[in-house]
Amino acid sequence: MDNIKKCIYMLISPSMKCYIGKTIHAKLRFRQHKNAKGQCRAIHNAIRKYVLTVNMFVFKSLYFC
Repeated sequence: MDNIKKCIYMLISPSMKCYIGKTIHAKLRFRQHKNAKGQCRAIHNAIRKYVLTVNMFVFKSLYFC
């Protein structure tokens, strides 16, 4: 994930719910999701719900630009 800049990605929670997003800095965005920063309430709620298993979220890049 180090060389990825622009991409469309999917974040999968431990309950197998998916969130599709886009970013110009994939590594930074993934870190923001893990640290519960950003504007997406759905992700914030999932991270709070699964606070003990936050490392179990899966980040998959779907398309690179």
